[in-house]
Amino acid sequence: MLASGRPPVPGEERRAIQLTNAVNPEAGRGFDWLVPEAASTAKIIHHEQSADFMLFAFDDRSLLVLLQTGFVFSVASCNADSLGKVKAWLKSHNIASGAPGGPAANQPFDVSG
Repeated sequence: MLASGRPPVPGEERRAIQLTNAVNPEAGRGFDWLVPEAASTAKIIHHEQSADFMLFAFDDRSLLVLLQTGFVFSVASCNADSLGKVKAWLKSHNIASGAPGGPAANQPFDVSG
């Protein structure tokens, strides 16, 4: 992601933040809109099947986390402070941090739906 060659982008203009701010179920931009929209521009997609969440990382270094329950959280940067905020947010939704009992679920996610 650091090799994207893109100039620094202000936090509020980063992809994950823009997507999170654009979520509006009443206007047809809910969960069904967010997944393919995020997947279309994400550089890395991780689907943690055992905890029912997806993580999208974008080339501007922003990060979006989407729970199966429809809750969404984003940070403008993947620095240690921001990753700590993501970890705390996941814990607040009763998603334990640390390695699960088995191998990590890293499954491709079909957005063709």
